[in-house]
Amino acid sequence: MTPSTVCTLCGSKFSMALNKQNAQCPYCGNIFSSSDEVRREHIRESIEEGCAVSNGFGSISGVTIDTSISGAGIKVYSLFLPFKKDDMIDFAFAEEGEKILTQVMWLKEADDKSSRVGLRFNSLIK
Repeated sequence: MTPSTVCTLCGSKFSMALNKQNAQCPYCGNIFSSSDEVRREHIRESIEEGCAVSNGFGSISGVTIDTSISGAGIKVYSLFLPFKKDDMIDFAFAEEGEKILTQVMWLKEADDKSSRVGLRFNSLIK
């Protein structure tokens, strides 16, 4: 049985051999270290749900790619973001609406005029 891997850029799931050092996503072509997933403290689940991020300069709607109790990977349809790596911003799941303070861990532009954003929650959520 081959393990399921989640692309660090597009969030797509695919299988890869256990002995591979690097993985290439068959969906977007992103190449990443197979140890990228191991470095996460909490398991992320692939969940697509509406969300929004905001700071003092505005709010951007998006969709979650994956979430855990300590963070989320999100996709926003904007290449111009009013924040940068290490900024503290508010995050909210669309249905719940409660804002969670987060730190921007990484930003990546995608080919479809969207951006991927990695967020770490300031405190664990349930």
